[in-house]
Amino acid sequence: MNTRAETNEYLLVAFPDKSTSLKILEERQRFVAEYGSVNGIDARPAITITNFFANEGMEETLVRWLQKICSLEQGFTLTLNNYSGFPDQSIFMRVLDAGPIHAFLRQLSAMKDFITPALPGFFRRPHIPIASGLKQSVYELALSEYSKMTFHESFSVKELVLMRKTAEFGDMKPVQVFGLLPAGNDLFNKVA
Repeated sequence: MNTRAETNEYLLVAFPDKSTSLKILEERQRFVAEYGSVNGIDARPAITITNFFANEGMEETLVRWLQKICSLEQGFTLTLNNYSGFPDQSIFMRVLDAGPIHAFLRQLSAMKDFITPALPGFFRRPHIPIASGLKQSVYELALSEYSKMTFHESFSVKELVLMRKTAEFGDMKPVQVFGLLPAGNDLFNKVA
């Protein structure tokens, strides 16, 4: 049986394009200016598609499986729309329609016997964090303000990145970048 020390945590993430990332970073800096320093403010903006634990010896196999899955999947557009919060003192930007993420996650079912989801199922509510680890009083004040604010930005997801974390509070390291088919590509759906 595997012990926690023999496993790594993996995240499959989508990074917004440069323009969207800059707007998100501006929002994070505005939060810091208004409410003070927060955890995770320096992290590159990303949407976690899924996260899971796997045995260290499975990494090469995971990469091959994900490469095959991603090589058959089309890119998609995600829209960030306004703000929300988690009761664990986090403020985030919501993904308006998680349908494309749900569709992609259904393709990962072949891997379910070899990995352990970090949360029940593969899916978490997709979002981009603005601030986390807030004191309850700051969280409540910020959420009341941010729930009245608007943010709307869309970007194309053309690739997904597998990231690995080896320690509980360790840095995430990229393992592999997986390109997706161009959005709207119906090459394999046409009948000759």
